[in-house]
Order: sequence, then C-alpha cells, then structure tokens
Amino acid sequence: KLSRAEAIIDELLATLDMDAGEVADRLQSIYVFCKMRLIEARIERDPVRVDQVARLLAELRDAWSQVRSPAVV
Repeated sequence: KLSRAEAIIDELLATLDMDAGEVADRLQSIYVFCKMRLIEARIERDPVRVDQVARLLAELRDAWSQVRSPAVV
C-alpha cells in the first residue's frame, strides 16, 4: 500500500503545472514532503509517519473540496 501511495504522489508531482506559480510551488513542496515521509515510514516501519501523511493529504483534499464547492449563503 505504501508503494501505491508513493506512486499516486509521483503522479501528482508529474502533473503539476509549475508555470502556475506559487500554488504549484507549495503543492510540490507538500508532495515531496509526503513522499519522503512515506519512504521513511517504510524504512523505519513507522506507522506514525504514514498517519502524518494521511492527515496532511486529507486536509489538502478538504481544502480543494471547499474551493470547488459553491459558496453557501
């Protein structure tokens, strides 16, 4: 499962439009951080690092969901 998660992050990195500016730069930093934490988790057999990545990516998913959803007035 860690390899699959790493592959997903690799795809996210590969599809970033780095010409998009600061948002792309920040996303790249988040994705690279997550990838490194997953690698460390596999090497150290540390589920805490996996949980950290899962929480971070869940927050990112929630933020994208809020941006995508129309504002409720």
